[in-house]
Amino acid sequence: MPEWSKSMFRAMPSAYALILEQDKALTTQTVLVGDAQEAWRLGRKLYPDPLRGVVCRDVKQTSSDMER
Repeated sequence: MPEWSKSMFRAMPSAYALILEQDKALTTQTVLVGDAQEAWRLGRKLYPDPLRGVVCRDVKQTSSDMER
């Protein structure tokens, strides 16, 4: 595999769910970022008060659960 291809795969963002508390209920907002720290930084910037957590979303897990 060419060197540029390897770096391209490493740069692919991951899906993270921002857990938000709005109107006394928990909701999620998905963001595509490089890592968990970046997800937290973006979450604090976009949702400084309602942000309650960050979870990495496993797209393979989600799609296989839907097939059951």
